[in-house]
Amino acid sequence: MRIDPEEFSRHYATLSDDALLAIDPADLVDVARERYQQELRNRKLDDYDDNVEASGEDSAGAGDDADSEEPSASEDTGSNTGDDDEWKEHAICACSFAQSQDAATPASHAAEADAALTDAGVPCFIDSDPGDATTGARPEYRVMIPASLRLLAESILDKEVFNAALENDWKVHFEELSDEDLSALNVDELCAGMLDRATRMKKLFAQQLASRKLARLARL
Repeated sequence: MRIDPEEFSRHYATLSDDALLAIDPADLVDVARERYQQELRNRKLDDYDDNVEASGEDSAGAGDDADSEEPSASEDTGSNTGDDDEWKEHAICACSFAQSQDAATPASHAAEADAALTDAGVPCFIDSDPGDATTGARPEYRVMIPASLRLLAESILDKEVFNAALENDWKVHFEELSDEDLSALNVDELCAGMLDRATRMKKLFAQQLASRKLARLARL
């Protein structure tokens, strides 16, 4: 899945100046970096904008040096950005998968989520907790992301990972219903909650853009 470039524009428009300037452009894919630079120009943060491209080049060079070193533990667990990226110090968990009887299941699910976010241009890495046999705590795999991309990551994961499982649950449920019970359902009522959630988010997003006089960037 590739995110529409306008998604990046809308996201950056919601950030405060401080939050925007805290982003390291070297963490961004090309299309995200272009929209990031455009947002800087829109806010007349020209002094910072002049250093964005150079910052990306410096970080790229540093990454080449890191490739020659021994991989760290976090790289082994699926990181798709450099270990010294500042956002990792304040990363949040986008989703987590606990160990079960099938040892491969949580690790593979975490890898699937990590791949979906990576393909969409969202920086992420997998943080694993070995658990504690003495307390019964199970091993857990957490997919970590920048806090500023929480809503975007949730949307990507829903569409690319979790909705497929829900679809299967719905399929099983409908198949178990009698003809009478199935016919009595109204699909619009079944979807009302999900549609209401989307409507509320769009409304709040538009209100925030308008309050910052950035409504021109909205594409709702």
